[in-house]
Amino acid sequence: MLSPDVVIPILAWLAITGNLSAIVLGVLDGVRGQ
Repeated sequence: MLSPDVVIPILAWLAITGNLSAIVLGVLDGVRGQ
């Protein structure tokens, strides 16, 4: 499992770039697909 020191900056960068919402939607679509 990734350490928080690695995960937090990645999540922050994704949120700043606006990709976080796209990833969340993709994950939700994947969950609904199953």
